[in-house]
Amino acid sequence: MKHSRIYGFAVALMACNGIMMAQSDYTGRVKVEPSVVKAGPDVKVRLDMTLDSVDLKAQHALVLTPVLQSADGQTEKELAPVIVNGRIRQKVYDREIALGYAEAEAGPYAVVRRKNDTSQQLDYEVSVPYERWMRGASLVLREEAEGCASCQMSEYERPLCTVLPVVQVVEPAYAAVYVEPRAEEVKRRDEQCELHLNYRVGRSEVLPNLGNNQEELKRLQDMADRVEANNDFTLTGFRITGYASPEGSYKSNMTLSERRAKALADYFRRTNNWDRKLFSTDWKGEDWEGLQRAVEASALDTKDQVLAVIREEDNPDARDAKLRAIDGGKTYSTLLKDFYPPLRRSFCVVDFTVRPYTLEEAKRIINENPKLLSLKEMYGVAKSYPEGSPEYNEAFLTAQRLYPNDADAATNAAAVWLAQGKTAEAKAALQQVEQTVGVCNALGIVYAREKDYARAEELFGKAAAQGCAEAKANLEAMQKYVKEFNENNY
Repeated sequence: MKHSRIYGFAVALMACNGIMMAQSDYTGRVKVEPSVVKAGPDVKVRLDMTLDSVDLKAQHALVLTPVLQSADGQTEKELAPVIVNGRIRQKVYDREIALGYAEAEAGPYAVVRRKNDTSQQLDYEVSVPYERWMRGASLVLREEAEGCASCQMSEYERPLCTVLPVVQVVEPAYAAVYVEPRAEEVKRRDEQCELHLNYRVGRSEVLPNLGNNQEELKRLQDMADRVEANNDFTLTGFRITGYASPEGSYKSNMTLSERRAKALADYFRRTNNWDRKLFSTDWKGEDWEGLQRAVEASALDTKDQVLAVIREEDNPDARDAKLRAIDGGKTYSTLLKDFYPPLRRSFCVVDFTVRPYTLEEAKRIINENPKLLSLKEMYGVAKSYPEGSPEYNEAFLTAQRLYPNDADAATNAAAVWLAQGKTAEAKAALQQVEQTVGVCNALGIVYAREKDYARAEELFGKAAAQGCAEAKANLEAMQKYVKEFNENNY
């Protein structure tokens, strides 16, 4: 900062007599004790200056300007300077002010005369509005030595301190909870398959030797045989649902899907001499949803037209008629040949129960066929290993994969993911289940890590209100952290 002054003709004569006055080095002679604090919306800069080591020549001046400089060096703010004058320089300055030849220096904090060989102190205190760039900035002192007629002799800048240093407030280690699932009184499981049998046109009798019916029927038989042969299982029933393709009338296709479902159930009952009570049947008629999925996944030229008819026409028979009319029936021929046969299907389910397993059995089965285990059994497997071990983690993650809609499974898997730093995976699992106490606590951790403290506070509070000690501790730790962070890094 260049300070220009008019000191009048007398000073000019002293400067311009052809003799260059010897220059003195005043660098770092002023002792400074700095202090910078944030006070409300302002930053308060305080400097305790001691001039004892400054031996200032009579015609010289020392301009001391505190400067705030941003950490990246892109922004700075000069504060009001202090001007220290030598004996003659001060007299000229006072005379200029008294006679009105010059106005007082614009904005200096103080103008003082240096009395060499004496002890002089100056208390400097200035407040400026806080700006975010000031966090972590530097306070430097810019020192300019001026000779007679305000000619600059030297300029020096020295660091004083860091302004409002960025305080690293450590984020809390939030505590997740593991929830022991309720016992599954009866472990009900099933095996499923879809049969595509050939029938005579308009008929429902199951003909084993027609087309590939032998292979299709064997699939259901093998599935049932595996269940019956396993001593851990108890066969409890068969569910067979019939579907039809859309050609023909809606009413007749509904009847046809009913007859074929019942015929298939009766065939298996008689073939295996099973109790009639084991079988239940259902029928859905025309499988328009299956057709829509197949067309959506196809490269059919008239795909958009077909899908528009399916979506926009509610009456099944009118829908079928409109499909027939597309491009003169060419598309309908393709549908009949390639798309309709798979819709004539029977969805078959074999129901059974599974006996309870010991811990050692469960530790083996979780790797072979984990769906046979209950959530409680998988929890027991996990807890038999050290917390955080691969086996421990995998047991909980397996439970969540098999039961993605279970809140306890999601809570436990989220605890594993959160411990691994996989916040996104935990969030995805938790958002699709009911907000139980454990889920609320885990979601609170997710949002706290995402710095969405309002949502985290709501969820921690909800879990804490229902007696979750971990959630209460998490809430208190988060609130303390946010307060400290804001106080130190505003």
